[in-house]
Amino acid sequence: MGYRMSWLAVRGIDKEAVYDRVRVRPTGEIGLPLDHPIAGRLLPSGWTIVVFDELAHRLVGDDELKRLSAGCTIMACNLCETTMCSSAAYWQNSKEIWCVSHFSNDTVWHLESTGALPIEFRNIEKQYRALQAADAEQDHTVDYMIEIPLALAANVTSFQHDEGPDEFEYLELTPR
Repeated sequence: MGYRMSWLAVRGIDKEAVYDRVRVRPTGEIGLPLDHPIAGRLLPSGWTIVVFDELAHRLVGDDELKRLSAGCTIMACNLCETTMCSSAAYWQNSKEIWCVSHFSNDTVWHLESTGALPIEFRNIEKQYRALQAADAEQDHTVDYMIEIPLALAANVTSFQHDEGPDEFEYLELTPR
């Protein structure tokens, strides 16, 4: 089965301002992030994260990220383990600074990047390309390249979708 999700992490404005900008509000319930359509929390790293139990949620699209990132910084990610694709995009003050994406439709080696990538990108890419090469020599079919955008986003925000934290507040969209 695997994960099918989107998330965005925001820094530079407080959690209430993030929720207001994203147009969500707490429901009063708490639980695991993907047990509800939308969940959020303030991370220990200072980023406010909003997780969507939906691939390519409209709030993680370029037009919305341009609006949402005015006066702040946003890391936006998409992950689909059923089709083996992932992406991470870093926005600041309504401009995309960099983006990294992996779509294994044609080849497991696919990786696309644009913009001024952080210095950590090369080490992360090197690590996962080495794992992919070792796997290919063994004739296995693990897709390690899908991890590159996610590892880069985790390096920036400290959030990893499969490593917690576990306690999120459940959110609902507010009327426009």
